[in-house]
Amino acid sequence: MSEPAAKGDNRKRGNIRQRGKSLQVRVYAGIDPMIGRQSSSLRRSRAPTKPHPARRRKS
Repeated sequence: MSEPAAKGDNRKRGNIRQRGKSLQVRVYAGIDPMIGRQSSSLRRSRAPTKPHPARRRKS
């Protein structure tokens, strides 16, 4: 795993984009030690079809 970000470091480490009916998430995963190039992790998820209802707290 990559090292955690330094305190106060607000750099962008990935992005989310819509691909058809799904969302694609790409996150920086560090430098590959074998080839010395940047590596990223890529995942897809179905986009929500309707907003999730807000939950109420019990008092």
